[in-house]
Amino acid sequence: MIVLRGGWLASIPMFCLLATAPATVGGELSLHSLADNDSAYYEYYSEGFVRMDQFASSNPTNQNFHNINNPAVQYGQGFDGFPNDRNFRLGHVTYDDSGVANGTGQAPITGVTLGITRDPANSTYENWRRFTTETVVTMFEGVVNLVNGSPVSTTLDANVTLKLSNVFGATTVGEYAGTFSLDGGRFEFEAEGAPVLDISFGTAPFHLRWDFGGKLTALPEYVGDYDENGAVDGNDFLLWQRELGNAATPSGSGADGDLSGTIDAGDLAVWQSNFGQSNPVPAPPIGAVPEPSAALLALVGLASLGSLAAQRHRRS
Repeated sequence: MIVLRGGWLASIPMFCLLATAPATVGGELSLHSLADNDSAYYEYYSEGFVRMDQFASSNPTNQNFHNINNPAVQYGQGFDGFPNDRNFRLGHVTYDDSGVANGTGQAPITGVTLGITRDPANSTYENWRRFTTETVVTMFEGVVNLVNGSPVSTTLDANVTLKLSNVFGATTVGEYAGTFSLDGGRFEFEAEGAPVLDISFGTAPFHLRWDFGGKLTALPEYVGDYDENGAVDGNDFLLWQRELGNAATPSGSGADGDLSGTIDAGDLAVWQSNFGQSNPVPAPPIGAVPEPSAALLALVGLASLGSLAAQRHRRS
């Protein structure tokens, strides 16, 4: 959801830092996101990791701790590393659109609020669960691309520091440097470090690494952009062709454009009807679909026949 407003938040939660910005703010873009399946957290001190698509054998809703060297080894069955699964609420950015003529152009980002592990607007909403964490934004630079006054894509590079407290009884705070970036409609966050902490087991380096990524759900989604490169093009057709007949877990991932849970002819139709769309221009109204090239249409026709033949063969 994109919310426009003209002022700052009245208060700032303990676990995030609002970067200083000019008083003139034109709008706000939320950073609600859908994480990739390979988003993961690594705790080298415990030799364990939590990854979005690695579930506990006795509880398929929990991404339990797995051994880094042997993922088949699990540590207990009660830990849920990503309580809201792929849904991330990372915060928001503010931007100044006062210099954008007629609502279309680039608006500089003026403020960044991040809660890598908890939603800054709701501390009970956890993106990741392990220790008490504060997200500090130390530097940022970027723009929000607007079309007719609405954000359609964004670019951001930011340096952040995660500050961990209450790590196994440690009285010191561990600091982990990282980067947060936005590219079109995607986010990427990486951080790593090994600060020496006085944990209850003794003083030792506490080596951790975060690797989260995904797509923003607050921006227009280009249906049929299966490789998420910002354009519905021939590469998406090739991805559909490679995944044809496979299950999509969860539904809507990969080339599952019609959310059926299976990569099939319906997803080809979704791609074909949106062929030619690209950022930062929003998709045209239904019926105003660009015409694919003759060669590509011929290729699609052959693929459609092959898909239908394969389906008839499976049913027979």
